[in-house]
Order: sequence, then C-alpha cells, then structure tokens
Amino acid sequence: MFSRKITIGLASVALLGAMNANAELLKGDTEISGSLSIQETETDFSDSETTFLLFTGGQMLTDNLQGILGISMFESEGFTSGQFTFGADYLFSPRSELIPYVGGSYALSFGDQDDTDFLQLKGGVKTFISETTSVFGEYRRLEAVDSDFDITISTLAVGLSVKF
Repeated sequence: MFSRKITIGLASVALLGAMNANAELLKGDTEISGSLSIQETETDFSDSETTFLLFTGGQMLTDNLQGILGISMFESEGFTSGQFTFGADYLFSPRSELIPYVGGSYALSFGDQDDTDFLQLKGGVKTFISETTSVFGEYRRLEAVDSDFDITISTLAVGLSVKF
C-alpha cells in the first residue's frame, strides 16, 4: 500500500513540473515549506501508518547547499508527538527545471510517546511553478539512534515551498 502512495505522490510532482516556471535557488535565498506526509512506522512490536503536517525553513548556504530546520507534529491513538529536525540538503542542479536533492538531518523527538531521536536521510525533487513557489516530492527514512527498540520510519511527503 505504501509503494502505491509513493507512486501517486511522485506522479503528482511530475505533473506539476509541466507547469514549470523559470526560477532558481541561489546562495542567500530563504525557503519556507509545508508538506502533507504519509508515515509508515515499523518497530519490533508493531507497524502503523500516520498522516501529518511538516513545516521546514531553509537558507541557501551556497548555490548547492541548504541548511534546514523543521518541526512536525501528529496525533495518533490519543498520543501527541513530534520532532524538531536540523540538517542540510544538497541540491544537484538548483538552476534546472527539475531540482533533485538529497539530505540528512538529526530529529529530536518530543511528546507523549517515547522520546526517541532519529537520524534521517532523504531524497526528492522540486520544481518551480512561479518565480517564488515550488512544489516537491520527497522520501525520508528515519532510523532510531537511542531506543531500546528497532524503529524505522519511512515517510512520503508532497509539499509546497515559497522562497524569499
């Protein structure tokens, strides 16, 4: 089921890419993003799926490297949890129609459930639909770093970014 959602999400971004505007990200540009994410969590004792919102902000440190800060929060089965993330994305071609990127971050968890922290790796593609607005599709993989349990989280996100 999760692979079908990945396919639908990435197809949505590809279709929006047909409306591509001629824009680029350069050193000093700031982006604010919001995304709808579908998260599949696998642990030693259960599997679950959650939908949540993620908000991030990024500053282009060079023409290819973007520093990232983010916050996410979700509610599931009466528990409220979230994560603060900080890391970086590497944009392979920030001046092309489709901008592929990879990134990594550290996620600090908070909330009602176990305060497990994660290392996160991600990859995605974005495209501008106007001079300041882009759409993106992204896959994230989180691995617990300080838990008594084996926890892996896979996330598909489709979102919108605005640059300043």
